[in-house]
Amino acid sequence: MSLLDKFLYKFAMVFFLLFSVVVLDKINVIDFSDLQEKMSTHFNFLKLINKINGKTTLIAIDLDEVQSANAGVIKSQKITNGNRIILDSYEAVESLDLGIVVRIEKDSVYILNNDDYLYCYTKLETVDVNLYQIVRKNQIIGKASADKNGINYYDVYVKKNNKYVDLGI
Repeated sequence: MSLLDKFLYKFAMVFFLLFSVVVLDKINVIDFSDLQEKMSTHFNFLKLINKINGKTTLIAIDLDEVQSANAGVIKSQKITNGNRIILDSYEAVESLDLGIVVRIEKDSVYILNNDDYLYCYTKLETVDVNLYQIVRKNQIIGKASADKNGINYYDVYVKKNNKYVDLGI
């Protein structure tokens, strides 16, 4: 089979699958909008990896906690729906739990953990992770912002089922 034949074969298969989904939606066998809604949410790969691995390591991914590089004192201050973390002479923002980066915005990182808690780290000066990267606990995910007095800080919000929760950070 030549390269062109392989391409045409794959193209025909994709066309057939797409055509099947459209036809099945038109004759009301499947609901395409329901399928779109289910596919638009982020799938939690950590649950799948933990289920496959069990007590073994079939999928060799290092999920162990990283040793924290922060030797200074960290202070936490309550803010609306979350916590402000104030760092003493330390600029790195460390992940509070193992998770997958599901969204990155200008100054924010969103990490989904194994228990479907969404950790929102905001007020970051820089972001040092990539989308869909597995982030271990205490792994550096970015650099904290500094106020006019030179104090480094960032905000953390935790959500589950689109509701803010307080995990006592």
